[in-house]
Amino acid sequence: MAPPKITVVGCGYVGMSLSVLLAEQYAVTVLDIDPARVALVNARQSTVVDPDITAFLASKTLDLKATVSAESAYDSADIILIATPTIMIPTPIRSIRAALMLWWARLLRAIPKRSS
Repeated sequence: MAPPKITVVGCGYVGMSLSVLLAEQYAVTVLDIDPARVALVNARQSTVVDPDITAFLASKTLDLKATVSAESAYDSADIILIATPTIMIPTPIRSIRAALMLWWARLLRAIPKRSS
């Protein structure tokens, strides 16, 4: 049985940490909405300030790539990990809360349904 292919959604601190650690043993695709962050990951540079992640990217053999395309990220993924921001505290700014809820709904709808 082939090792699973993993997609990590989001390349902030949690997404980068998961991605670089998993990419040492698995094929990992990072999905992010920010083309600049995707370019950094594809250039083997960290999207966050973290000396351990930076060192890992520079010194380890990793099977890691990034994309802004949900279709290509989800297409061959066996496992999808979501590491994106959430608002866990009440905020008086409804527009921020509403925008995040809409983004989460779009994100989840984009994951293809598969029969097992």
